[in-house]
Amino acid sequence: MAMLLLGTFSRAERCPKSGERPGYWSKFAVAVCGHGTTNQMHLQMRSPDGTKLLFAKGEGFEGTFYLKSGDQGTPQELFGAREGDEVLWSPDSKAVALTTCFGANGPCRADTTLDDDTFSPFEIVQKTFTAGHEDDECYTGANVGALTWEDGSDKIVLIAQVPNLNCDGHNPGYFEAFVVSFSERKVISRYNMQETTHRWHGVFGKGMRDDIAYVRENAKGARKGLTAAIGRIAV
Repeated sequence: MAMLLLGTFSRAERCPKSGERPGYWSKFAVAVCGHGTTNQMHLQMRSPDGTKLLFAKGEGFEGTFYLKSGDQGTPQELFGAREGDEVLWSPDSKAVALTTCFGANGPCRADTTLDDDTFSPFEIVQKTFTAGHEDDECYTGANVGALTWEDGSDKIVLIAQVPNLNCDGHNPGYFEAFVVSFSERKVISRYNMQETTHRWHGVFGKGMRDDIAYVRENAKGARKGLTAAIGRIAV
């Protein structure tokens, strides 16, 4: 994966109170940034219907996400927050997805406010993506991020991706999309990288777009290397 900025944003003076836009995974997401002078976390994101406010508070690189609904006096505490965390509202304003990365190359995971003790889209996607590659750490340690919501908040689209670093020969940067239904509590659709790129090309964040270019360049290099090797054998 191209160098993830999640969790590693430079603490520059230019850090809007609303957070960094667009996100790494999704252009509709917003990421927490840190202000270099005040040492404060910045992120404020209104729900699509305008009735709720998601915000982050904290000093340094860690803090907390809070949700305020309407005239509610005390905001509800949601998740722990890290600088670089990426949040994504569902179109019906009923749910929030959070993508967190622990380090520049991951691991990354996606959670939602709809998860419970028996149903985690992240765990389902990770297990499905790993099937057939259980002995390959580049798949068992795949990064998972939230791309978009569908049908309000009933379905979420998650990306599972093989890390770029330390995965040479294991399809570095390769990713697939999984559509997970909360009402059916399972993966209902799976798309390979080419299908994913075609279907959601207008939704990817800047980081994912860079990763697509990275994978394509690597593929070109591999083809050139194979052609050269065949040529040497022929001679």
